[in-house]
Amino acid sequence: MKLFSQPRRNAAGPKTTPAPHRFSLKTLLNMQIGRHRAPLHPARTTGPTHVRHAASRPKSSTARQRSGARRMPTLPLGIDLGTGRIRIALLERGITSPTTLRSVVTRELRPSNTALETTTHVAKLLAEMLAELGTSERRCFVSVCEPEALVRRVAFPKMSRAERERAARFEAMRFVTFPVDEAHIRVLPIAGNENEFVVGVARRAAIERRLAILKLAKLRPVAIDHDAFAWRRAVPQYDALLDLGFSGATLHVFGSELPYSETFELGGEQITQGIARSLGIDRDTAERRKRTLGLAGAGEAARDRLLETLATAFIDLRASGFSDVRSLGLAGNGARLTGIVEDIEAVTAVRTQLVEFPAALASGLPPDVTRAAAPDWMLAYGLALHGETKDAT
Repeated sequence: MKLFSQPRRNAAGPKTTPAPHRFSLKTLLNMQIGRHRAPLHPARTTGPTHVRHAASRPKSSTARQRSGARRMPTLPLGIDLGTGRIRIALLERGITSPTTLRSVVTRELRPSNTALETTTHVAKLLAEMLAELGTSERRCFVSVCEPEALVRRVAFPKMSRAERERAARFEAMRFVTFPVDEAHIRVLPIAGNENEFVVGVARRAAIERRLAILKLAKLRPVAIDHDAFAWRRAVPQYDALLDLGFSGATLHVFGSELPYSETFELGGEQITQGIARSLGIDRDTAERRKRTLGLAGAGEAARDRLLETLATAFIDLRASGFSDVRSLGLAGNGARLTGIVEDIEAVTAVRTQLVEFPAALASGLPPDVTRAAAPDWMLAYGLALHGETKDAT
């Protein structure tokens, strides 16, 4: 299993096989985990392209055989383990036809009191979602993101490998918000430049939690990707992507060889809480109001704080040399807030659009369904697309 996808034009390090049952980051972008290695052959699924809803049930194998449905190989599943919601995207790979988005299944997450309870609950939801998909595919891609994992391009003077790894730990202390003793830190040289390196940092607890969930759900991880690489794979038409999630927002800038990511502690939940305080209503009622009416005069202070934070972030980006950001894709549940696209475009002076699936994407789903769901489904789709790369298995 590999940690993070390979950035464009970066050479991957040599493959090694660590001891089973032990997570060991051998290289930044290309590593194997003993017994978590996924098989090389694809699973096969049947049936037409469709969306599964919570109340629907998959056909039995006998029913599928009777229907005479054509069997199609699938790519490894793309699984977005979000804070408030889980999404699984299933893509089919035809022999002569293009990759097809067959199905996406989602589940809401309930708050849990302990990490063990959360792990067990998420694994149970994943098992239910797999049954609903009706696929035998068990290979998958999941991801981590800042502040739990990051990649940075760093220049080091000529030194030994051991000295470089020690220097990388000091560099990591500048970027991470957790003790470096709790992190996997590795250095990978950049081809063609002997003084330039990529430093990768991943929090052990974040990796181990994902592996524990997947093991309980009987899934086989092929790679642990980074959100920024999955987003760039899914929406290459944008210079940057803003993911307005449940508890925070993350900005990914794609203008360089390595994407740059920045997180903000302002998300959809803060806006919901703002509406609840403004109107003196409970949180669930405020959430329903937000989804149907938008702000409508309530919760505007939370939205204004988000807009101010984004305006400052783009000023800092331009001062740091990211002057070529001319288009911004907007994703996440918070992206559906009425007027938020126009508000962000006004404060950032960057053309902003809700993300959409590629027009050429083969799918049997109704166009209005994919258009409306794209901001919520797109990360899972980008993770599943990792299966199209040559090093996916």
